[in-house]
Amino acid sequence: MKSRIALLATICFAVSAHAAHSPGLAPTGRVAMATTKASLELPIIERLQDLRAQGAAGYKNLTAIMFDRSIAMQTRWKAVTAAGRVAGEASRKDLEHALKSEEWFMRNAGLIAMLQLDRNEGLKWARKLMSDKALVVRSAAVDSIENARDTASTSLLWEKLYAKENFKRGQSLFIRRRIVEVLANMETPGRESKFVAVLGDKDSDLHAPAINALERLTHKKMGQPNEPVAFQKAKWEKWWKESRSL
Repeated sequence: MKSRIALLATICFAVSAHAAHSPGLAPTGRVAMATTKASLELPIIERLQDLRAQGAAGYKNLTAIMFDRSIAMQTRWKAVTAAGRVAGEASRKDLEHALKSEEWFMRNAGLIAMLQLDRNEGLKWARKLMSDKALVVRSAAVDSIENARDTASTSLLWEKLYAKENFKRGQSLFIRRRIVEVLANMETPGRESKFVAVLGDKDSDLHAPAINALERLTHKKMGQPNEPVAFQKAKWEKWWKESRSL
């Protein structure tokens, strides 16, 4: 009996703490789990309104949904991505828990939610997840860095372009093209040699974004419009070699 009372006191304290740190989550009476689940099926604006109206008790249901492996992935994804927008700072530990989950979609959803809650902390996680074991999570991390225009991550992006986890049986994975595309939009003048080196990569899918980068950085174009990428590549390599000899 004493252990049950202690557990109940702990739960009540946790709920009160959530409410105290989140102005939109006032303490409420019991909210049925089915009510919270139904809210997650609503369009995003109505979903968030409903969840906020459920207060701390509703948020307790939300976190239970997040980590219940018997619940469908889509529902859990919605719960994670709503958590920060519903509970604010009170959701931080729950989002960190999601980001450390063994399930790839929880890490992915946790990244989205953390970026909404705290951009700087979210970007720290994005950099960490660039090394994630799941390709889809690594790709989400690259997308997050691009969306935030996080130029501080360019060196890491170059590192990951050649990382072993982005190859499978010696073949380049699609994430490498995404990395070059992001770098092409974010790099600054003086990094042209990096993109010229990409032109020598065996993966020809990387060549077009590398050429786009060179055009942006040098304000030059090589070849005629709609000319095959292979022809443009050769001209850029010739231009680079000649410019180095001047």
